[in-house]
Amino acid sequence: MKFRSSENYYNHQTDNKTKIYLRRKLLMIIVSTFKIEGMVFKNKFGFF
Repeated sequence: MKFRSSENYYNHQTDNKTKIYLRRKLLMIIVSTFKIEGMVFKNKFGFF
């Protein structure tokens, strides 16, 4: 019984880590997309 609960706890922890990892990855994708967009914008209009 104790083993079972600790297993569930472990799974919960890994779930949290995965969520954090995915969120971080998504954030990085968004940031890099903005950077690319910014580069295109700069090249197109030549401001900045």
